[in-house]
Amino acid sequence: MLKKMLLKFVIFSLSSLFFMYGLEATLVQTDFISPSKTVGDGTLITLTQNVTINKNLTTTGNIIDEGTLSVGGTLDVTGDANLNGKVSIKPLTALTKISQAATGALPTSVTFSPSGNFVVVTNSSAPNIQTFSVDASGNLSSVISSQNTTRGYAKKVAWSPSGNFIAVVSQDGSGSLIQIFSVDGVGNISSQISSQALTTTQVYDIAWAPTWSLVSGGFIAITDQPYVKTFSVDTSGNLSTVIGSQPSSGQKAVSWAPSWSPTTGGFIAVINGSSIATYSVDISGNLSSTISSQPAAPNALSIAWAPQDNLIAISSYYATVQIFDTDSSGVLSSIISSQPSRGTNMSNSLAWSPNWSITLGGFFAIANGPTNSVQIFSADTLGNLSRSEVGYANTYGTPQSLSWSPVGDFIIVANAYGSSYNIQIFSATEF
Repeated sequence: MLKKMLLKFVIFSLSSLFFMYGLEATLVQTDFISPSKTVGDGTLITLTQNVTINKNLTTTGNIIDEGTLSVGGTLDVTGDANLNGKVSIKPLTALTKISQAATGALPTSVTFSPSGNFVVVTNSSAPNIQTFSVDASGNLSSVISSQNTTRGYAKKVAWSPSGNFIAVVSQDGSGSLIQIFSVDGVGNISSQISSQALTTTQVYDIAWAPTWSLVSGGFIAITDQPYVKTFSVDTSGNLSTVIGSQPSSGQKAVSWAPSWSPTTGGFIAVINGSSIATYSVDISGNLSSTISSQPAAPNALSIAWAPQDNLIAISSYYATVQIFDTDSSGVLSSIISSQPSRGTNMSNSLAWSPNWSITLGGFFAIANGPTNSVQIFSADTLGNLSRSEVGYANTYGTPQSLSWSPVGDFIIVANAYGSSYNIQIFSATEF
């Protein structure tokens, strides 16, 4: 039976400890459904009865256990743990694979439509993009529609917030290209609407601004080394020439702040190999020079802004995940927290769950190449990472990309293993 945790705080003398006064949190057994709990600095947790927490308990204080503490996720304690009773740490949540569908050769990027009813995949060696439907239970269809890309290596794909356009970047020896395709309400992709050639032969990432205007359309940002660039797309799918361009060496991935809007503008964040940088983008798509930058893990390849808007997660080729904070002006903090992951993280392989709690925080998933796995980490509202993964899945193929569904119930992964290429959907309702 699910239980609910009741916390009672009282001020009391703690002269025998390192400080004179503190807060006591008494965890008692009652009916509760709270998935996790974070207790702040200097808190003494007294367990007066048996306590069950479905997911995570995090505290930088002390624990005196007079009952049985059962934690369904991670137990993080940086203070003293006087465990007189029993402590039970349940196994990690294993994600359940729901369905799988074959793709074209070497899928490198996958994303959900804004409705969650479809996914689109880039197959780099085909080279083409393909759409699939996803039903309410997470079952994938076979290929609905396919369109070839002009360049020989289809690299990254992004679905517009309006739901009726797909943007893809591709490259080969003749250069790089952005293409815009329209897609109808049943997942059929039209032939190309518009395109723009890029001046470089190496393009890394593409992302739509999070908000679409029914009058003027929207914006996309791309990284093509050594630049980050912005473009506009009107309501008919016509792509502009470059609006904003800023140089920066080693551009790998880009993410828009969730708060960006056509009326106020906002920010983007970019991974530059071994650093992270922020830029402002105004309502016309003009790109500022670098606002702020901070050192990051070597060869960082993926970046995603959290739903909370001030936290940014990155993952690196050298098996590291990190969290950074930004203020209202787009200025970055130094690293808030960092944790190792299971293996090498590929580009475009980090996604946040849309289900963010203003009191508990949220979750993000990463794809690990050589270990053929997906990991889920939790982060609290201050950006503190769980000390280890809280969920995982074996993909039985090298995951190249992943995406979290708009309502948070599914994660989709694009895999390549030898000559076997597929996309897989996993249940993520636990998070």
